[in-house]
Amino acid sequence: MKCLPNDEDFIDYISRDHHGNLAYSQRCPPEHRYKKPAPPIVSDLDLETYESLECTGHDVALTHLLATSDTLSQDNHVRVSLLETMIGQCMVRSKNLSKS
Repeated sequence: MKCLPNDEDFIDYISRDHHGNLAYSQRCPPEHRYKKPAPPIVSDLDLETYESLECTGHDVALTHLLATSDTLSQDNHVRVSLLETMIGQCMVRSKNLSKS
């Protein structure tokens, strides 16, 4: 912790960046600024594996990606019907509230 400034200077070095986030001020000496660590090194084997993965493109069926069936089971059909009814009721109520 030898690189830390004294308490008074530390408070003076706190500022805000152009987004309004906390940052160090321009007066803060480089030895007291945060130094972002280098990103981890990626091995050649990991890079080869990543590059060998096949891109499926945009025309893949959602049911294939999710490993589901195109047709709903009886249980899921009931759930979807109930959800559609509930959403419909919410829409009707919100429409009626906006009129009054």
